[in-house]
Amino acid sequence: MNRILLNCILLSALHTGACLAQQEPAKSAQDPKKAETPAPARSGRDRWLIKTASDQGANSIARRPEKTTVEKLRALPRPADYPLDVTPEKYQTERAGAVEKTIYTVEADIVEARLMPDGDYRVMIRGAKGETMVLEMPDPDPAITSPSSPFAYAIKSAREQFGTKVKPERTAKPLNLHARITGIGFFGRQYGKQAATGNLIQLHPVVDFEWQDDASPEFVAAKQAAAKDATAPANPAPPSGK
Repeated sequence: MNRILLNCILLSALHTGACLAQQEPAKSAQDPKKAETPAPARSGRDRWLIKTASDQGANSIARRPEKTTVEKLRALPRPADYPLDVTPEKYQTERAGAVEKTIYTVEADIVEARLMPDGDYRVMIRGAKGETMVLEMPDPDPAITSPSSPFAYAIKSAREQFGTKVKPERTAKPLNLHARITGIGFFGRQYGKQAATGNLIQLHPVVDFEWQDDASPEFVAAKQAAAKDATAPANPAPPSGK
């Protein structure tokens, strides 16, 4: 019995070795093909460390939020060496001036939200005077937003606060809501063929989100003043004399 068992083991080993020898060339032939077809890159890979506050410069961000408005953010100067349609290499890992080292708080209408291919919630907000800007909430998954980011918990909390109520989808969802948003200043860039204007400022990432049932008296007053200015004649006639 022992001799028979030994012969079976030897035959099995020889058969297995022969099979592996036959399979090996096929495996080697596949390796170059795999090397020639890299995995697709993430859509939002541009400035990804900055977008998720996982960069080394994140520790230099001032922690006290600066209260402002959408209109004031839209008026901030964009760095002269940062064109609208391309990201200079240095800004892949560096923050673009004081704006990207500042946390801003704005009150705004929430007018649209969408789940982007890179996992971000992309949200359009509108200020009291009607100007709009973008804010983004990165996926807090540790594989995307580094747990070492000093804002990792805040990013997760803000996104959950928004997502629980809105539940963004792949297609843009129109909204009519109001909130107070706190986020880190970020200069976006133009993608595609659509012409870009302004400074392309965003709040990215959002680090605090507070729903509001009603706009503040200050916001309402600014909206009413803007509406009044919009309906006023451009060149009112001078009062007639007597």
